[in-house]
Amino acid sequence: MSIKRKSSNNHIFDTHISELIRDRRNQLAITQTELAKQSSLTTTVISQFESGTRYPSFSALSNLANALRVTTEYLLERKQEKSWT
Repeated sequence: MSIKRKSSNNHIFDTHISELIRDRRNQLAITQTELAKQSSLTTTVISQFESGTRYPSFSALSNLANALRVTTEYLLERKQEKSWT
């Protein structure tokens, strides 16, 4: 019997989304409260997204992307190592 584990890549991916949300909000110089209002979410949810304790649904991700003036693809993009060959 095998035990299924979550891939460590998912954790890195999810952490990256959290960082992108926080970094983009800071670039726009808006508070979590302002982002919550603009994305029709609560301040608590924004805080959870940024800390990585909760991950956005597709609809929340779409609302966040609009409020942050980026695409959903930008928020979903995996952090990739550049190859310098």
